[in-house]
Amino acid sequence: MEFVKNFSFEFRFVSIWIGLNDRLNEGQFVWSDGTPFNSSIYNNWNDGEPDNNGDDCVELYNNRWNDVPCSSTYYYICERPKGRLSCPDGWLLHGLSCYKASKEGKTWLNAKQDCHASRGYLMKIDDASEQNFIEVFLRITGMVLLSKDIRTQVTRSYYNSVTVT
Repeated sequence: MEFVKNFSFEFRFVSIWIGLNDRLNEGQFVWSDGTPFNSSIYNNWNDGEPDNNGDDCVELYNNRWNDVPCSSTYYYICERPKGRLSCPDGWLLHGLSCYKASKEGKTWLNAKQDCHASRGYLMKIDDASEQNFIEVFLRITGMVLLSKDIRTQVTRSYYNSVTVT
């Protein structure tokens, strides 16, 4: 449980890479593990997204999906199938998958490679249950949170969603 608290403490209110992308064919989204994306089963696009404006990778921001340039630098979550008994140290179990948060921001491709080196892939969100898990995963710390915005390298305190700086 301490792992989840530390994760949320670091990552609330920042963009997080997920594995969804259309890098190979504009408008044809796939997950980083090669699984085709079927928007009729589940999607969580923000209003007006995807805008297919040359933005080929997908971020999770404020619990919604946005297509953005793959060269952006964001934190990310790796996912991998659960082992025979449980998840490796530092990974959190949900359903049949294990999840691990990055400690630094990377481009989408570098994040994908890092997850692959851990025998995983950038997080897939297959249904509302998994989306809800990720939302809880990101909010579990309670009222006072810290967030390091890697775009500006500024650390802010949040209290009830109000910046306290």
